[in-house]
Amino acid sequence: MLQTRAAKHSPGGKPPQPMALGLLSAKQAVHTVPTTKSILFAAGDVGGARALIPVINEAVTRGHHATVLRNGYIAREAAPKWHWVSLSASNDIAEIDAALDDLTPDVVVFASSVKDYAALALARRAQARGLKLLHVLDSWSAYSSRMSTDGFPALSPDIYAVMDTLAADAAVADGVSRSSIRVTGQPDLSSRVLAYSSDKKQRIKDIGQSKQILFVSEPAAADHGSSAESKLYRGYTEADVVQLLCEALQSSKDQFYLSVLPHPREDAVQLEKIWEEHRGTLNGMVLQKSKAVIPVGNFDGVIGMSSILLYEAWLTGRPTLSLQPGLRHHALRQIGLRPGAFLIDVRAGAEQKIQDWLNAVKPGLPVQVRDEAKVHAQAPQNVLSLALELAAERQR
Repeated sequence: MLQTRAAKHSPGGKPPQPMALGLLSAKQAVHTVPTTKSILFAAGDVGGARALIPVINEAVTRGHHATVLRNGYIAREAAPKWHWVSLSASNDIAEIDAALDDLTPDVVVFASSVKDYAALALARRAQARGLKLLHVLDSWSAYSSRMSTDGFPALSPDIYAVMDTLAADAAVADGVSRSSIRVTGQPDLSSRVLAYSSDKKQRIKDIGQSKQILFVSEPAAADHGSSAESKLYRGYTEADVVQLLCEALQSSKDQFYLSVLPHPREDAVQLEKIWEEHRGTLNGMVLQKSKAVIPVGNFDGVIGMSSILLYEAWLTGRPTLSLQPGLRHHALRQIGLRPGAFLIDVRAGAEQKIQDWLNAVKPGLPVQVRDEAKVHAQAPQNVLSLALELAAERQR
């Protein structure tokens, strides 16, 4: 069922225009798109949804008409001035065509998903009808394959927006057209990372002088398989990582408190069972799921697998450990390429390395935001600027 479009309004402000494989500085000239545009947004998984939400809000703030596909995680984030379109789960071409006929968008902005193909199906059909596409990458993985998760040949969006130059180079190496890539920053990080300051640091649980450690879990088995029979298999599952971590930390249990954070798509009950099976005498707990993003800068150290929260922790100067024993996919090594971050990708010797990392963590150190965070500050404006450029090109 399609929702009625509201009247359009004139946009305000002048968003900056990102460059191919680069980013405009605040002092550089800004391109103004003078007319109100109708922008259709689509996402599925939590990562993609969170990357689009700041862009949608920026579009609305500037007076553009933003319609959002009511699908997946983003459907929980209803905002008063968002407009919605609903489609059935079948990704029926006729239904998508009817929606596009009703909405007549000027451009489609979408984020890809591991399991949910709705946004990709919508983008495919929109491109077939002559609409311009902007894809927003939310993490450093599956740069090309995420464009074909629905079983069809890889979709080639007009613009492929990435977080940084590391992602740009990796995307090109993975087969994404260099001419389509723009470095915009990650919109989901735009307000969060730079908001950190030492005087805002608070502990989630009063644990005295113990080190407060966060473990960021992921549904690795559900997303990529639990054995080599799956070509997407990472080489480990979340259960493998939790077991290794717990075993490595038993002798240091009095030094820290471990908070285990479930992924929004993860089975928290199953994660609790895994934790209880392997925790031994460790002090800690599995945190409750929440719509809000947990402030990783509030912890003394952060451990995980490949979550973007590890990157956020690194940006805020937190000691960061990526624990991926048996890792089979190069793209998931990105956090280990950051100076000061640690990656353990083999099982041999892992326990000692974990203990060494924990021993180096100092409790109570203030947050120190890295210079690399600056690339994300204007990410929502950068992505919106590119979308408006595509809309203007189509109307010329």
